[in-house]
Amino acid sequence: MFQLSEEGKAYVKSEISRYESKQSAIIRCLYRA
Repeated sequence: MFQLSEEGKAYVKSEISRYESKQSAIIRCLYRA
């Protein structure tokens, strides 16, 4: 597992709420990193 910065956590939360799918949010987060 890896740790996210506060900015990273906020980004992931916004992605999850936007797409409703945790997998989509995680995939987008990984592409962004």
